Amino acid sequence: MLDLLVAPDPRLNLPCKPVETIDSYVRDVVQELQNWLSRPAEGTRLAAAGLAAPQLGELIRVFAIRFQGLEWVVINPKVVKAQGQWVSQESCMSLPGQRFLVPRCKLIKLTARDLDGNRRSYKGHDLLAALLEHELNHLDGVLISDVGKEV
Repeated sequence: MLDLLVAPDPRLNLPCKPVETIDSYVRDVVQELQNWLSRPAEGTRLAAAGLAAPQLGELIRVFAIRFQGLEWVVINPKVVKAQGQWVSQESCMSLPGQRFLVPRCKLIKLTARDLDGNRRSYKGHDLLAALLEHELNHLDGVLISDVGKEV
């Protein structure tokens, strides 16, 4: 199993490269992401709702979500719509034991590829929007500590 990177690891602040081909390497990274989403986060009995490839040291534009019955693998996401704003209280597996108030969109819509290479749309409101934006930030090398206020 790949190790989870924890701040201040400098790789967490690097932008990721787009996935050119969904090959065995990408599939292995996705399997690792899903494995991590199946285990409790440090200091809690709850599993994380999302995890991005750079958190495992893999600098590709891929993240996985497991939230309220949804299981998404999102590859090369692009924001096509973002509106509204609210403040979300968030934690991050790469910043264990810390919580932040983070300004987030109330609605976000993405286009991306799924693990089969199909073009998909992903849409989230409120908590799901914050989760999608949180994982998108990871792909751009941005942590919640960079954009939020610790509480």
